Amino acid sequence: MGAAARRVTRGLIHQRRYAAAVGYATDTATTLRPDLERHGPAGLSTLGMLYLVAAVAATGDGRSQHAISTATEQLETAREVALIDERSGDFTEFGLTNVQLHEADVLLRLDDAWSALETARKIEPQAVRKLSRERQSRFLITTARAAALTRRREDAIRDLLNAERLAPEELRRPDVLRLVAELLELVPTPSAKLTGLARRCGLQT
Repeated sequence: MGAAARRVTRGLIHQRRYAAAVGYATDTATTLRPDLERHGPAGLSTLGMLYLVAAVAATGDGRSQHAISTATEQLETAREVALIDERSGDFTEFGLTNVQLHEADVLLRLDDAWSALETARKIEPQAVRKLSRERQSRFLITTARAAALTRRREDAIRDLLNAERLAPEELRRPDVLRLVAELLELVPTPSAKLTGLARRCGLQT
């Protein structure tokens, strides 16, 4: 039920029903928490991911005091769950590292690219390498976007290339294609690495 609720929440996010997504995820987490806590790592991971997806949903309408406080609250609750038992379960890769990765993503979604980069720098590289290649790639895409927004374009290109090496399919997403296209326009003299990446993404250079 918890895993299904997480998928429903993501569906609501896709429909841009952000307030409904936050409410559904948090209400479900509150209702199921006693049972999920009794199911060890799998239950706790499912519970923690409900709070993380709620944090992402809270950013849907853009930066506001309410969005910041709601997302922060959900991240903190997820961190508390991770501290109960950091072993991941239910194929979620949930744990303190995943909470930190979500924190960086949430900050970026709330238009705070500088803080997103600062949060990303605090994450132990060794801990990130323990995650799936897809999850590592998505994290690098987050840092690439934050780097681009803070005019660290070479860092953005580096992170995108590393993300591609880990999981090329992650760079086929529309938002990533837009980022690569924007870098092509912003960099005065695009390097062979950037133009090559753009061509592999199906963009004209």
